[in-house]
Amino acid sequence: MSENKVKTTTRVYKYGVVFDLPIARNFPETAINELHKSNQLWNNLVKIHRNNQEIYEQTRRDVSPDYRYLAEEIDRLNEAIDMAYKKDLRAAHLAASSRDKNHPLIRPVHEKIKDLKAQRGEVFKQIKGPRNEAKKLFDPKALEQDFWNEIKAACLIENSEIDANIANEIQRYFKTARSKAFTDGGTLRFHGFDGTGFWHWRLRLSTKYAGRKMTTDGVKWHELFAFQNGDKLSTNLNTRRFMLLGKREIGKGKKNAVRARATLSGKGKKALDIEFDILLHRPIPENAQIQNVKLIRRRTGDQFKYHICLTVKIPEEPDKNNIYKLAVGIDPGFREEEARETRIDLREYMPLRVAYYAFSDPERNGGNISVNKEMADKASLYNEIKSATDKSAAELEQRLLPLLKGVVIPEGYEKKEGREKQIQAIINANRKSKTLSFEHTYKLAKWVRYDTEHGDQIFSKSLVTLLDVWLENNKHEYMGLHGLRRRLFLWRDEKFKIEASRLVKMAKQEKFIIAVENTKYERMIGVDKGTTDLSPQARANRMLAAPATFVSALKNAADRESVPFVKVPAQHTSKTCSNCHKVNRKLESEAEWICPSCGKEHDRDHNAAINIARLGLKIWNEQMEKQAGIAEKLY
Repeated sequence: MSENKVKTTTRVYKYGVVFDLPIARNFPETAINELHKSNQLWNNLVKIHRNNQEIYEQTRRDVSPDYRYLAEEIDRLNEAIDMAYKKDLRAAHLAASSRDKNHPLIRPVHEKIKDLKAQRGEVFKQIKGPRNEAKKLFDPKALEQDFWNEIKAACLIENSEIDANIANEIQRYFKTARSKAFTDGGTLRFHGFDGTGFWHWRLRLSTKYAGRKMTTDGVKWHELFAFQNGDKLSTNLNTRRFMLLGKREIGKGKKNAVRARATLSGKGKKALDIEFDILLHRPIPENAQIQNVKLIRRRTGDQFKYHICLTVKIPEEPDKNNIYKLAVGIDPGFREEEARETRIDLREYMPLRVAYYAFSDPERNGGNISVNKEMADKASLYNEIKSATDKSAAELEQRLLPLLKGVVIPEGYEKKEGREKQIQAIINANRKSKTLSFEHTYKLAKWVRYDTEHGDQIFSKSLVTLLDVWLENNKHEYMGLHGLRRRLFLWRDEKFKIEASRLVKMAKQEKFIIAVENTKYERMIGVDKGTTDLSPQARANRMLAAPATFVSALKNAADRESVPFVKVPAQHTSKTCSNCHKVNRKLESEAEWICPSCGKEHDRDHNAAINIARLGLKIWNEQMEKQAGIAEKLY
């Protein structure tokens, strides 16, 4: 009889990284080349995917004349819609000197576009049948097999020229992105190389038992340490590309750290080995199996930051009593609270609510998860500074436009180094925004300077000089803005982690489950995406209102403490009375309302949180009872 498999939980531990000087300032060029090769591999995989899609589509059209006719009709309508946007709508905007959809000159164009989209929708309905019939006339499995054979060949070390562990990780990302693109109707895009990326190590432990070589899936924390005997390192790891050398205390505060050695590129004598310190702000469980290590390089303004992620598997202890009686419900939402006339401490004043929590027992009081006033004021300051810098970019754009007339952009230039959005924003007549943003202008100026220094004479000398002078005058503002934005997000995320940890610890002590409304959080911002006519304070609130970030922190904390975490449907949680359970379908957006059935007064968020808690409790217990029934049948 085989042993039952131990149930495990996968977690990712993220730590800061400190490099020694001068590596911290001038990272080795050979390591950067490895990142560039990784980026090239991704682009090669995307290219193979797009070629495969073209072959697949052409095959369907070749085997089915009906499908080919309808597909060509869709292509014609898509081209007509694009031309209506790029030509007709822009001409209407210029003629009307407005973007109002109801303007007499603009309304007919929108009606034309609407009619074209309706025609396309009808063709989409007609094409479903011929498309399914076309699939039966050829073997898609053969095309899919050829596709994956090509993908695997591209990931081989002789073709990718990168470590097999990194190539496999990129291939895994590609599979996930491809599957998501098929599900959501998205498109896989090429990535421009900006100096960022990751190095990846897969950890396995080789041992001998009864004369047989055995390899374990992952290693324990203490097994990563290499013990030094003279000049030789003795370790039974099947790879020495990543190892730990010893514990340390660094910095003025004597932070706990561990010294690590990793191979970033090459093999044997040509290998680039580098040492750095990992800041251990929390320990890894002793029973955890460390499977993968990833060193990530990311950009912050003109600087690069590093952190390391360890993917571990932790055995779960079986819980003999999975039935719960209490739950706490989280209602994520965006609401600017009213100012209180009397308050003891301004620092405790919290104007921006991110979520509200309540308990399945209505007798217990709930509370807010909010962003404090100090942080909101700093976000408002950031937006004020950004508005001023965007004005300087807009003034520069007016001087650039005359110089760009007649400039011929080489084919493929806009896609070089990920420049598509920025170049198209200023060169194309059909750009989405009225003015060029400060960030886009800064990147454009950097790229023009780089190309000029490397012999690409695309733009005139006067344009290059204009951008170069502007770049020198604004580079400090660019770095300062990025630094302030990064600190804002760090402060916000840290507060969310603290609040999430507090709720989870309370739930664990009092044996609660945590229930969260399953909804699309981007709709909670209060304004449509892309809206620019907002006050600095409104933009600050939009930046700090990140309910999805809080829910993610809550999920991570719950997994870490083994607290049940349930997502419940969002339908009618706010409109259902938590007292009599009647649904008030006439309720709109009122913050407070009275139940027309029982007369109970409700705070909208508090009422929704109670309903979420009760529904989550019901869903969890039903799942546990079902699993218990299945287990009884099996044993």
